[in-house]
Amino acid sequence: MFTNKSIIIALSILLCAFIIFLAHLQFFTARQSTVQLYGEKQMVLAKQVALGVESFFNERIQALKLIAEKQKIRRGDYTEFSSESEYINLHFGLFEHIILLNDQGQIIGAYPSSITDNLSDRFYNLESVIKFYKSKITRQDPRICERSFLQKGENFVCIQIPVYDNNEKFHAIIFGIIDVNKSLDSIIKPVIEQQDVHTFILNQGGSVIYHPMHPEMIRNNINDKSGYCQRCHEDFHIEKRMTLEDSGWGEKSEIDQEKLLSFSKINLPGVNWSLAIDMPYRIITKANSKQFWMFFVLSASMILVVIVGSIILYSINREKLEFEKESHFYKTRMSLLENIEEAEAKYRSLVNGYT
Repeated sequence: MFTNKSIIIALSILLCAFIIFLAHLQFFTARQSTVQLYGEKQMVLAKQVALGVESFFNERIQALKLIAEKQKIRRGDYTEFSSESEYINLHFGLFEHIILLNDQGQIIGAYPSSITDNLSDRFYNLESVIKFYKSKITRQDPRICERSFLQKGENFVCIQIPVYDNNEKFHAIIFGIIDVNKSLDSIIKPVIEQQDVHTFILNQGGSVIYHPMHPEMIRNNINDKSGYCQRCHEDFHIEKRMTLEDSGWGEKSEIDQEKLLSFSKINLPGVNWSLAIDMPYRIITKANSKQFWMFFVLSASMILVVIVGSIILYSINREKLEFEKESHFYKTRMSLLENIEEAEAKYRSLVNGYT
């Protein structure tokens, strides 16, 4: 056994191949586990950031509702609206404008006070907004509108707070104008600190609401097959999941790289957004590189042990074979000598008998 050199080499090669196969199998299993771990970890982070966005807007809605209630108590006295709005902005911040309009769409109070009465070029469908509240018999809850206050190059959302009199009749509306980029940067950037990891927000219709890495994508829609988004993305299967599911994660292919994307819903009155956090695969690969080198060193060590062991085993067997050959030769020679001596003795006895 193990005396044939070619058999030993073949067995060593097969054993090395088997060890390499096991090491790589273990490595890719560990890699998939790492991907799943990162995906679930990012999903939890996305939920936390989404809650932060919800809290940001809900705080400002509640603040504006306090002003609306004061307008109801003062029964049409709007003289303190600007000072109250300034106080709200100082304590909560990130309001671009706070405007009070009557049921005819005319400004009756504003912060800052420099806002002009000519809003037709800036408000999106202002008449229909006023008409919506005037046509409702019952009190309406505050809501957020994505396109209430826009100009070219701006990305604003508007908090709409209806104001009712003592008879629960609509008579005015407060608009709290918020810059989406500035506001969400203040919430998200302190949380998402890792380089090359960034966030974006889609609305329920698939339009991009926030994307700090690619601001040119704002207002583009993932369902527009001829749109800007199609230039870099192979598909939008995860983005479409974002518009339907509460949370999740998945792997995404872009033209230049692979990514891991996790997402969570942002529930706000009047709008449904979904926040995503994406991470390039190279970050996961880097995190997994230590495991790769561990498996590589382990595989190389085992292969080295197998090769050295095979060589030692072959040398031992060869020496043993040589020793057995020499022993056999020695025993055969001694046996021949003994036979010769015995024959000589018999011959001498025969000769002596004849004489």
